[in-house]
Amino acid sequence: MRLNHDYDLENILQLVLIELRNKNIYRSVLDHGPLEINSFSICFWVDIEGVNGVNNLYIKIPKIILYDESKQHINNLSAEDIKLAVDEYESLNYLSKHWDSSLGVHFVKTLGYIKNYNAIITKRIYSEFFFKVYRRYDKYGKSNIHSTNPVQEGMKKFGTSLKLFHSKSTGSVKLNSNTLILKFDKYFVFLEKCNVGKTYLNKLIKLISRYKDLECDSLIVDNFKGIDVRQIFMDQNNDLHIIDPGKITRGYDEVDVARFVVTCRILYWGTLAIIFRIVPSKSYEESFLIGYYGVGGRQSKMLHILIIKEIFKHWKMAHISLEKRNWPKYIKYILRKMYVNPFYKKLMSNELSGLE
Repeated sequence: MRLNHDYDLENILQLVLIELRNKNIYRSVLDHGPLEINSFSICFWVDIEGVNGVNNLYIKIPKIILYDESKQHINNLSAEDIKLAVDEYESLNYLSKHWDSSLGVHFVKTLGYIKNYNAIITKRIYSEFFFKVYRRYDKYGKSNIHSTNPVQEGMKKFGTSLKLFHSKSTGSVKLNSNTLILKFDKYFVFLEKCNVGKTYLNKLIKLISRYKDLECDSLIVDNFKGIDVRQIFMDQNNDLHIIDPGKITRGYDEVDVARFVVTCRILYWGTLAIIFRIVPSKSYEESFLIGYYGVGGRQSKMLHILIIKEIFKHWKMAHISLEKRNWPKYIKYILRKMYVNPFYKKLMSNELSGLE
């Protein structure tokens, strides 16, 4: 067995065995992979010998890192880190009972949770990031025409599966635009501090204020705080596998739709395509919406307002992430000016045109 000489990693491997031995099918650790560190987790794969052969598992330690090197270790957990893991673990367990996988959309299966290290044990998924397949078929916004397009099919069946899940916990409610628009003030204040021009922001405030006092029928459902195209994998059979739903809360059904749509619109984030303000073809987003609402189904102006709210959230997060980077100030200034702000202004302009 190849072991990292990090005490905590070895300790986790032993605790994984203890956690799984209770199920009487796991015996010994055969191998494990290197630590994979990203903004919100530390992960590694583990192969464990069991009574039925080798079991391929994945260990995820949810942790808020955001480019802070002092946090790139599997201990020193904060209260926020622990809450992140508990919410994710409880959500995945809830979905194992309430999510319909019949259309080929699955959430990862949990096997255990190691409280000492905030570590979630799941089955390992052998598949490709869905957003990478998405980029290949999208070709920088020029959707390829194929007799079978796995991305469009995947988006549609994810939309349908999400609707099936929402329908299990539905309650009717009235949604008023004022409750949403009033929350935009905090974004205007933040963005002004990030060198987004006051003239532009005042114009934006004026445009959005036209949609005060709108009211529509909506539904209260179970929402995913972590619904994101970057959390989805696609296997060789074109089935989708989702690794992190985030915390499940109660909210409007349009909230999940808006959240997912915006994560698709920033498909090229982190690439040079953003300099040219390139967004994906709308055809894929439309496949998701058809899957969710049906052809010609309900899509209210309130959905546009919620999408605007999500654009604000991502815009703010882009600035926070950039600020946490250990880069010279002049580099950050250039990226704000040439990369972050122009792109999100483009997204905002596109969405406001849909409200007209």
